[in-house]
Amino acid sequence: MTSSISIPAVLAVLTSLAAAPALAQPGSPLNCADPSFQAEMNMCAEIDFETADKEMNAVYGKAIAQFREQDLSYAEEGPDYVGAEKLLRESQRAWIGSRDGLCGARSLTFYGGSMRPAVQFSCLAMITRSRTEELRWLLDE
Repeated sequence: MTSSISIPAVLAVLTSLAAAPALAQPGSPLNCADPSFQAEMNMCAEIDFETADKEMNAVYGKAIAQFREQDLSYAEEGPDYVGAEKLLRESQRAWIGSRDGLCGARSLTFYGGSMRPAVQFSCLAMITRSRTEELRWLLDE
């Protein structure tokens, strides 16, 4: 019986094993201002995305609340005047799929490479920050 192992799979395993000693040092802080190895770059890119995502979710929450109130205040005008909250929710769901697909496609350029996570998370952070600005534009603040 023969087994076939792809070269990209072997490289991915070897890359993760090579980075393991650097990651195994407990208490060593990340230097995201000037990362010195790829695993650190990957982790910093993930943290950057998580920060951008939290900010976007906070702004999205404000926009949803604003549109919910708008729908309530316009409800007596008739059904044509309400639905902003629903439309924003649908828009956000579609946007998430679009963002994830776009960044997934971009990161596939680096399939099997150690920098793929950094590319993926950097793309997610950039697109998420852009969406945050779009959501801010909707607010009446």
